[in-house]
This record gives sequence, C-alpha cells and structure tokens, in this order.
Amino acid sequence: MMRSPSRNELSRIWVDDHLDLYNMARLSGDRAWQEHILALLEERDVHVQRYYLETIRRELWRKFDAINQKMLDLFEELKMTEDSHKQEQLREQMWELKTMRVEITKKINSNS
Repeated sequence: MMRSPSRNELSRIWVDDHLDLYNMARLSGDRAWQEHILALLEERDVHVQRYYLETIRRELWRKFDAINQKMLDLFEELKMTEDSHKQEQLREQMWELKTMRVEITKKINSNS
C-alpha cells in the first residue's frame, strides 16, 4: 500500500508548484498573477494546512471506497458458497471491514 505524504512533503510540493506558477506569471508578464501568487506564498501555512487536510480526506475516501468494493466482493462470494465454515469466515471478514469503515468514517467526519 502506498503511504500518504507527510505534511512537510506536501508543503514542499505546494511551494514548488506555486513557485513554478510564479515563474510562469513572470515569463508571461502578468504582474497581477505574480502578486496573487506571492500573496498565497506569504500565507503558505494556511494554504498548506488546507491542502494537507484535503489530501488526507481524499486518501480516507479512497480507503473507504476500497473497503466497500471488498465487502461487495465478499458478499458475492458468500452468496456463491454453500460451505458453512467458509460462510462464517466471510462474515467475519465482512465484520472486520465494517469496523474499519466506521473508523474511517469517523476520521473523515473529524477532518470536515
């Protein structure tokens, strides 16, 4: 599983992206755009925090969707099997996924 970037990594990426935009504005001669980007860079901490929270939220939703897909797969498998032992194992896996989904939902709501 891919790890989420740290706040410092996201801060570096955000600043690099905005410096690239500043250079584009400078090369195009768009003084208003340059000033706007400089204002954003001066308020970097606020913007980086927002960017970080949005990134975390997207990652949580990605995990939520993956869990839902896995639950659907397990449900289909459950419908197809007649082995009671296998059914019990599938139900346990689904219960674990439901628990994980609840925890992710709490994190999503706390980052809203």
